[in-house]
Amino acid sequence: NHAAVLDPEKGLVRLPIAFAQSWRILRRWAPDAVVGVGGYASGPVVLAARLMGLPTAIQEQNAIPGLTNRILVHVVPAVFPAFPEAGPPFPARKVQMLGSPIRRSLLENYMRPVKKTDARLHLLVFGGSQGAHALNMRVIEALPHLADLRDRGRVTHQTGARDREPVERGYRGCGFAPDVRGFIPDLSAADEDMADGALGSRGRISSWIWEPG
Repeated sequence: NHAAVLDPEKGLVRLPIAFAQSWRILRRWAPDAVVGVGGYASGPVVLAARLMGLPTAIQEQNAIPGLTNRILVHVVPAVFPAFPEAGPPFPARKVQMLGSPIRRSLLENYMRPVKKTDARLHLLVFGGSQGAHALNMRVIEALPHLADLRDRGRVTHQTGARDREPVERGYRGCGFAPDVRGFIPDLSAADEDMADGALGSRGRISSWIWEPG
């Protein structure tokens, strides 16, 4: 619930409800293991799983661990960071450096050979599923210094719903004609979804800008 994130007091009140809901879900689905990936929704589920005696772990996708994972590390026996920089905040005995997992469909889509149709620069700016406000703003601030790229490529930018309109205005104000989206629902289907866009250019993506957020 986004309201719980914006209002910590409401979030604390709802924790027992979330825990009870998590317990019921786990009883219904009977998973073999539960891996938390951070975020406010992850806490109650991992805690309930641990109390039920299920194997548990957390996976930290960011270089700087978030609050939920910093709390859950005291509950779970194993931590799987995506980056070496994320390891030090966690007890060394629990850390297993395995990188960041991806869906099989995304990997297979990336590995499929694609005939290159042009040599233009295709830039994907991707701040995570919710976008990354700081990244969005830094990119817009940099655009006046990237004027020479306007005619040499194209940009696809996932901003998150909140920043989509101001980011698109920022691009157009600097003479760019970008493909700005609040959310790209399925990266593995990007060819069909975006035609000749940056994500559809699996073998032709020149740059990725990724910032946790």
